[in-house]
Amino acid sequence: MPGKISPSAAALMAALAVPLVPMVSHAQAVSGAGASAEPGREVSTSKVAASIDATGEDQSSAVDQGLVANQYQPKGVKVGQFLIFPDASLAEAYESNIYALEDDVKSDWITKINPKVRAESQFARHSLNFGVDVEHQIYAKHSDDDQTNVRLTGDGRYDLTSNTELNVSTFVGWVHEDRGSPDAVNGKEPTPYMLANLDAGGKTTQGQWVYSLSGNGKRYDYDNVTTSAGTTIDNDNRDRDEYSLTGRVGYEFVPGYFALGQLTGKNVSYDDAVDAGGIDRSSKGYNAQAGLGVDVTQLIRGDFLVGYFDTNVDDPSVSDPSGLSIKAVFNWTPTKQTLVVPSLSREAMETTKGGSSAMVRTGTSVLVRHELRRNIIVSGFAGVDHDEYEGLDGDAWTYQGRGSVTYAFSENLYTGLDLSLRDKRQDDNLGTDYTDTVVMARIGVRM
Repeated sequence: MPGKISPSAAALMAALAVPLVPMVSHAQAVSGAGASAEPGREVSTSKVAASIDATGEDQSSAVDQGLVANQYQPKGVKVGQFLIFPDASLAEAYESNIYALEDDVKSDWITKINPKVRAESQFARHSLNFGVDVEHQIYAKHSDDDQTNVRLTGDGRYDLTSNTELNVSTFVGWVHEDRGSPDAVNGKEPTPYMLANLDAGGKTTQGQWVYSLSGNGKRYDYDNVTTSAGTTIDNDNRDRDEYSLTGRVGYEFVPGYFALGQLTGKNVSYDDAVDAGGIDRSSKGYNAQAGLGVDVTQLIRGDFLVGYFDTNVDDPSVSDPSGLSIKAVFNWTPTKQTLVVPSLSREAMETTKGGSSAMVRTGTSVLVRHELRRNIIVSGFAGVDHDEYEGLDGDAWTYQGRGSVTYAFSENLYTGLDLSLRDKRQDDNLGTDYTDTVVMARIGVRM
């Protein structure tokens, strides 16, 4: 699937609360994110902050389109107290390894048709936004991989007082699993699944103290697929609900510097009592972290949190993952035209790989965006992930890189070029090594 940065970014992104990345220049807000200068505000630690949606799909191009200067931004259509922003793009991509295999590699040309629309409120106070995104992919030679992905988004903010607010965001997607996912079942067709995600919470600032509480709920529902021989692959044992509750407190001990503490409790409940391997994967756990937050004008913002995670799997026959957790990101703006986002993370993630109770991922990356001209945005991304599977020998390394250029002809017409590379090296018992390269050109119209 072209445009994927990481096969398990869905789980990573969904585990985060509200991603916040400050604007590069012209004081514009990143699409789908709210820049905040409030003391102790949470900054997303995802290496793909503001670029990856809840399913793991790379949205960097869409973000870059929103970074051009005001005169190249669409004005929208006013309907009541909302501005409606329609957008439609056509892209042609060449992917070198569509099945993410080491041998018998297959390449293909892929046409992507992507209409979408977003409604943004213009209230004097509070906010409410909605979005619909439909993407149809047509493979020139391998039509079994043709697919349509639909994503619905919504977010809102209710201001109780000048210091206290309530927030909610939701995502519902009917999408397809990346062929390179660690849990991919290698069906004749990509696995369709539904992901529903809901975040709700609030925060308040009281002098030098900032308090926040947020809850998250997710539902994964995977469809069955067939093999090339016509037999059915049962994916029902992957269906699950995930719930988490996070409390966070920050104290500004020096202007622009905050002591932070955060505690998250999580519950995972699988629909089936046991999976195909006879393992009960349902679990409960926590992640306790503390660290430093920085908010120095527009120069640098970010958090560095270190702590300990512990997960208790219901099945006593498998080991319980636990250990060091890290959640760190810094948004550095060395100039008004440039944004640099380095990140480092370590956490336990869900997996349905046979014999393993969890995947522990350590990842580091850097994202750079630069306004070359007021209508030209260039961006680059490089990252490395190291995955260890609890209960299995061996590990996996994934190296990723991406570069893009977005050019706005006017407020209504834009084009772009993207190049991405993913290289995975893993022990034989975990899967095959592979390298995949995607080159994509796109053109779009918007209002």
